[in-house]
Formats: sequence, structure tokens, C-alpha cells
Amino acid sequence: RAVLEANDDPMPVKTALQFINDELDKFMSSLSGEFDAETRFALTWFEQHGHERGTYGAAENLAQARNMSVEDVRNAGIIESAAGQVRILPRDELGPDPENPQPGQLHRGARPALWTCCQYLVRAHETQGEGAAARVLNILERLSPGVSERARSLAHALYDVCENKRHDAAAAMPYNDMVSVWSEITHVAATTRNRREDDQTEMQV
Repeated sequence: RAVLEANDDPMPVKTALQFINDELDKFMSSLSGEFDAETRFALTWFEQHGHERGTYGAAENLAQARNMSVEDVRNAGIIESAAGQVRILPRDELGPDPENPQPGQLHRGARPALWTCCQYLVRAHETQGEGAAARVLNILERLSPGVSERARSLAHALYDVCENKRHDAAAAMPYNDMVSVWSEITHVAATTRNRREDDQTEMQV
């Protein structure tokens, strides 16, 4: 059945896709707060494809609905694009050091995209625990002030996508595990940050 405009004319497919993506953005925003455009792309793409490959054309439609290009998302270090196929990079394929991001891990504001920040945090917590996640959080706060609560919100949204939309409990678990101890991670991060500031003050006296 055709989708119709308000005047009963058939709605072009591109317009319908943009409308759907706008509604998804509104829903994700209500769950998650303000995300950068690259992260909103990644969240929708991940919901639709997980880490499987999708067509470049579908990715371009999704990107254009957010006033950006697939190249912008690739330059943010979020996706791999080759041979007409696009996929979200898994956490273990990100660069090793969030303090010195690769040129392809910065979004258009010259800061790490929120998606990348969240994946670094989840990877640190999953592989090394709360202390490592706290260290990464302090690094990311220096690179992108205010990232903490947005990263927590994104992790919560990704848990919801994995658990309730993709029905992938294994993929949901790392996000849930990190969110469940978020207060401990931020406490350790703040304690470490305050100790560093105290040490710097003592050195200046």
C-alpha cells in the first residue's frame, strides 16, 4: 500500500525514509538526550544491521536524512565502507588508545564521536574492570567535556536496542554491566581526578 502525503499524493521513497529516520531520531533522543549526527546514524544502523554488512545505498539514505554523508561517518571511525557494503566496526577493531585517536576517529567537531567514546568505555570495563573504565572516562572528558552522562545514556540505549529490538542478550550484557556500575566508575574517575589536581597544587606551592 502506498504511503501518501498530506495532499494524498504518493510520498517518494526517499521522503518516507527521511520521515521514518526523523521519527527514530525523536524516539532515540527521548531515550538518550543529545547525540552527535554520527552517533545517531550508528545507533539506527546498529539497530537495523548489528555488526553485519548493509548496502552503501541504504547507508547513504540514512546519512542524508541526517544532513551528512557516509564518508563523514567513516571519517569518525565508526564504520567500514568498501565494495558497496557498510558495517559498524566492533569494539575490538577500534584503535588502542583513546587519548591519541586516529585521524579517522574524530567527527566533524574535531572531537571523538559519542559512539566511539561509549565503545572505548565499554571495552575498558569489559576487559579490565571499573578502574580502567574510570581512567578512560577521564581521558575522554578531557577530549570531550561533558561526555560522561551522554555516554551512559548511549550505553543504556544500546542495551535497549540489543535486548529488546535485536533480541541479542549476549550483545546487551556489556552495556548493562557498565551501566549497572556507572556510579562506581564515575566515583573512581572523580577521585583520581581530584587526587591529580591536589598533587599539581602541591607541586606549585
